[in-house]
Amino acid sequence: MSDAVTVLRDGRHVLSLDRPRPDHMDEILAAMLNQRAGTAPQHRPNPLRQPPEPRPGLATTGLRGPLGLRVDSLHARRGEVVGMSGLAGAGVEKLFAILFGGVTPLSGAVELPSGQAFRGGAAAMVQAGVAFAPADRKRLGLSLDQSLADDGRVVLLYASDPAEFAAVAGRVLVFVDGRVQCELHAGALTEHGIVAAMNAPAAPPIHQGQEP
Repeated sequence: MSDAVTVLRDGRHVLSLDRPRPDHMDEILAAMLNQRAGTAPQHRPNPLRQPPEPRPGLATTGLRGPLGLRVDSLHARRGEVVGMSGLAGAGVEKLFAILFGGVTPLSGAVELPSGQAFRGGAAAMVQAGVAFAPADRKRLGLSLDQSLADDGRVVLLYASDPAEFAAVAGRVLVFVDGRVQCELHAGALTEHGIVAAMNAPAAPPIHQGQEP
């Protein structure tokens, strides 16, 4: 766009070009960086701008609970809102009773974001970086100083209205007969899809939608 280019470096004039062309760019950059033309500057990554190391989230393996609860694997990242859906008695309440109610699991392992040993109970789980948003949050789970948007916490959301999952959760686990019937991702998070999965007969776990 310019008719002439002048390069100053360290307070001194180092280059002038009349009617610069695109193929002059290497020469201009070399003059700016005090390098020979055609020599690419060495890239030194800024450690402050490197992507952060993945932070541990919540993970359960082979979890078995009372009344037929069977959760083979559940993973949730920090900053993720995971919906838990199911009809009454489908298993969601049993899972939350283990994680937040102090009910002892029959078997299995639970890994927490904090790396602490698993201890059931709401206070211990919140301290470990896991929050539970129950369906009746006004009566059972209102916390004015905490937000679902906190990227340092895993949030397990239990909603009474399936439409709420699509608005808040990144994915939804649907429970049927004590097991995770299916996992719905962004492409399938609709009220109709969630209701249909909740009312479907028990079947081997399936995955719908795409991973975010």
